[in-house]
Amino acid sequence: MEGNGTLNGTDTGVSGPVLDAGHIVAYTALFLMAVVPIYIGSLKSILHMKHSNKSGETEVLSSEDAAMFTVWASCTLFSLYLAIKFLGKEVVTFAMSIYLLLMGAVSLAGHLEPFVAPFFPKKYLGAPFHLCLKRDVKDKKQQVSEQGQTPSGTDGANTGSAQGKDSSKDHVLFDLRFDNSHILCLFISLAIAVAYFFTKHWLFNNLLGLSFAVSGITILPLGRFQTGCILLSCLFFYDIFWVFGTDVMVTVAKSIQAPIKVCFPKDFVTDGIFGTKEAMLGLGDIVIPGAVIALLARFDDFLKPGSRVYFTTTLVAYVVGFITTLTVMHVFNAAQPALLYLVPACLITPALTAVVRGEFSKLWNYDDEKDCVFTKEEEADLDKSKSD
Repeated sequence: MEGNGTLNGTDTGVSGPVLDAGHIVAYTALFLMAVVPIYIGSLKSILHMKHSNKSGETEVLSSEDAAMFTVWASCTLFSLYLAIKFLGKEVVTFAMSIYLLLMGAVSLAGHLEPFVAPFFPKKYLGAPFHLCLKRDVKDKKQQVSEQGQTPSGTDGANTGSAQGKDSSKDHVLFDLRFDNSHILCLFISLAIAVAYFFTKHWLFNNLLGLSFAVSGITILPLGRFQTGCILLSCLFFYDIFWVFGTDVMVTVAKSIQAPIKVCFPKDFVTDGIFGTKEAMLGLGDIVIPGAVIALLARFDDFLKPGSRVYFTTTLVAYVVGFITTLTVMHVFNAAQPALLYLVPACLITPALTAVVRGEFSKLWNYDDEKDCVFTKEEEADLDKSKSD
């Protein structure tokens, strides 16, 4: 957060320590737009991870990747800063907007589909469309047989047998199934993305930004609490350096108009949706702590399906850290890196909870790939729902 009201370098429109109704409404809106995506994304991540493990498609973040994340984030941030300085913020904003709006439209379409599908007749649902891109990978025996040669150590009969059998393997590069409701949702999302591109209105920005936040929390595969500790600890110092030590983060956040944040007008009380003095919160302050909280929700499910002990206590700690950040920023009217308060809240709280409950070893050794799986009862329900 930055003084003059900034969350990780994004302007909240606060000009001093005076707290009026407009500020309260804006701060409350930011609070809800941070907590609700974390809550939804965390609970969705349980089922997402179980399905990924069942299909064998799980790819989790390694400790080395977590440590290097800060390096790559710093390089990206500084590159954007240089591009803004030498190319102009208009060029950078345009380039980023095109990419992020397309990604945002796809993400938003996925979140709209559950709300749109019930209004479609069943005959139009059921994934009637299938797009698939495969790379044909042939084994050595088939390649040799196609060239009319006999592999050493085999006779002609064996070769003929190999020729008669399709030994090629399909490496799937892209596989997408969708129905009419998905197509409608995509058109709605694209319309919202286009509307944001031309108007830059905060409502359209929030729809895209919140969809990014929920998707990121749902699918960001930390894998282990150890990895989450490394990632958040590195970002703790990253945030402090780029906010307190330089003007880089503040410059980038203020210059780029793209759905990389959520915002709400401070003058909403007087001007409604047409307010322009926006309070903003960077998505990083939602997604990164949210990914750790989602991991703890999966750990809860591993200990006891339906349990929410670690998830609830850490979410409450996030709320306390968020309110602390807002308070310090507003009182001192100075730049405040939000992760300075959020990281300790999201790491110390679950660790202490585990120590008190005598489960620290289980928390430290928990592994999404091995431990986040369907129970026999869930497998039976899943098979029954598919048959229905």
